[in-house]
Amino acid sequence: HRNKPVTIRTIDIGGDKKPGHFSMGPQDNPNLGLRGHRVYRYHPDILVTQIRAILRAGRDISNLRVLYPMIESIDELLRVKAHFEEAVLSLKAEGAAFHENAQQGLMIEVPASAFNARRFLKHVDFACVGTNDLLQYFFAVDRNNANVQDFSAVEDPSALSLLKSITDAAEAKNTPLTLCGELASTRRYLPLLRGLGFQHLSVDEHAVDKILDTLEILNSPECRELVEKYIDDDPTEKSRRRLVEFWRKM
Repeated sequence: HRNKPVTIRTIDIGGDKKPGHFSMGPQDNPNLGLRGHRVYRYHPDILVTQIRAILRAGRDISNLRVLYPMIESIDELLRVKAHFEEAVLSLKAEGAAFHENAQQGLMIEVPASAFNARRFLKHVDFACVGTNDLLQYFFAVDRNNANVQDFSAVEDPSALSLLKSITDAAEAKNTPLTLCGELASTRRYLPLLRGLGFQHLSVDEHAVDKILDTLEILNSPECRELVEKYIDDDPTEKSRRRLVEFWRKM
């Protein structure tokens, strides 16, 4: 529907995303190497071309949003926004029809942008928390390595504290904030997400009905109390038991 917001993320190649048509050379640790906006620094034409295409394709959409992934510094965010302006100016020069008021947003998925969310949010219209990568980098755990997946847990009080700092920053700045990643589609974690203050979730299409049904039965004050107790916990196992008890009472 034309009146619904449409969010398009710019290309995030690198890490575990390896396109066959594009090589970044040998990298011992691709998740910490060339990825996302770091590729744009060497090939800005890729980003400018994509933004031009997004703005032209979305010219009839009332609420078009462009989302930048893997940004870890204000300098890089401003660099990417400058390429956005470059794309806009080129379209104007050509007299092309395009969306002239698209919003620009930030993916918060590295600890640097998470810890400094208040500073980053000053430069964008909206933000999304990418929990898959954020937790991977936060715990230094490869999310695709089955041997270490148990070492990354959203139930860990430190992870909850990090996410709470982001929602607090977004509320202070009155910035729309969405949570995405597998976490958003996992029913058992919904009390934590509601308690953290997330108002928008990006959910796998197959989980939408289940997530909506669960959100309807969750009480916000009880969820906030659960998160407050979580953050005060020490052992993660104690937090896990607290969540199990919450569901048992439900």
